[in-house]
Amino acid sequence: MGGASIKTGRGKESFSIGRTTLIAAVAASIWAVSVPTLGLASHRPGDSPRIFGVGTGRNEFIPPLIGEVRLSVAAHRDQQGRPTGHVEAHGDPDGLGPIEPFSVEGPVTCIEVRHNRAAIKYRFKHAEGSAEPFLGGGNQFFLEDNGEPRNGVAVDRTAFDAPQIAAQFELANPEACDDPNSRLLFYDLEQSGNFVVDG
Repeated sequence: MGGASIKTGRGKESFSIGRTTLIAAVAASIWAVSVPTLGLASHRPGDSPRIFGVGTGRNEFIPPLIGEVRLSVAAHRDQQGRPTGHVEAHGDPDGLGPIEPFSVEGPVTCIEVRHNRAAIKYRFKHAEGSAEPFLGGGNQFFLEDNGEPRNGVAVDRTAFDAPQIAAQFELANPEACDDPNSRLLFYDLEQSGNFVVDG
């Protein structure tokens, strides 16, 4: 597969990298990422007739030291069972390293809630930078709402599957989320912020 010229946008020199190598690097990194949310209320089961997982936040791309990522998510499922909402993620996978920053955003395609945990899928309607090869694909991620931060310290956790190109995302059924309890070994404690999950 042909190479692509990459510029980081930070005054770094351009270089050539194979598209397959780039995809593998970004996919492996996103699988490990965890993103907190900021300034939201704690989980209170039964407060809303709808199922939802919402929040915005910032964290290292690969905790605890590498890169940076910002996430904004508003995922809901109404009383008719229809998923609605939108997710945006922006970041730099490796900080001062050679991988170009990325930006993805798109509609929620499913949400599944089990008590204080939510699984959410969204499609990459827009994908730029190092995430461009995933345009039309998507990602599934998981939120665990453990209440408000305590003395400024986050108590929520997240887990992320690897991003998928369009064909993979369709094959995995965008409208069917996994049980959020199926990733318990991969949930990672956030450094700051707060998620809200209800259902």
